[in-house]
Amino acid sequence: TADEPVQKILDRAIIAQKTITANTTEAINIFTEKVKSNYLREAEIEARKDSALAGGEFRVFYQPKLNIQQNRPDSAEALVRWYDADTNTFRNPSEFVPLFEANGFIGKVDRYVYVEVCKYIAEAVERGLKIVPVSVNVSRVTATQEGFVDFYVRTKRKYNIADNFLTVEFTESFAFENYEVLKDIIKSLRANGIRSSIDDFGSGYSSYNILKELEM
Repeated sequence: TADEPVQKILDRAIIAQKTITANTTEAINIFTEKVKSNYLREAEIEARKDSALAGGEFRVFYQPKLNIQQNRPDSAEALVRWYDADTNTFRNPSEFVPLFEANGFIGKVDRYVYVEVCKYIAEAVERGLKIVPVSVNVSRVTATQEGFVDFYVRTKRKYNIADNFLTVEFTESFAFENYEVLKDIIKSLRANGIRSSIDDFGSGYSSYNILKELEM
């Protein structure tokens, strides 16, 4: 309104400007309370991400995969959740993963989860427990970072994980849009005993030619 302080109006304009997303054709963004709340939430996540990772706030859960033919779990998928001690709740990945993919921090989270999985498997082996293959999600950002394959292979060897007990899951869009890059990555991973798969195949970019050509 006309009687509001100029600084308050400017602050709102800046928030509206900063929240224009890269995937829109709109040149104008209107300030609303929802825009403000989203901006503050993202700013809070951005400010806390490093300390949260260092403090172990990102927790790994293992979701069983059921073998339908044998009617029993025979593998698992590692899923990351962010524990918020202030509210004693877990943040859903939809709250932070898109932001981390945009600012590149997802690479650190992906590597952290992978290391935690390797530690978990190694400790289970040491205790004489039965282990099953575990799959981990890898974002497009992580997969295209320099040294990606080297890090995943070195970590597998460091914890002495047997071949074919780790699977890296790539998004379907990455497989579709970066076919040649992914082909080389899969070849290198497979040569070092790490399997690959496509996450949520059929959700948007499906091409059975990809499955025929890639060793998924």
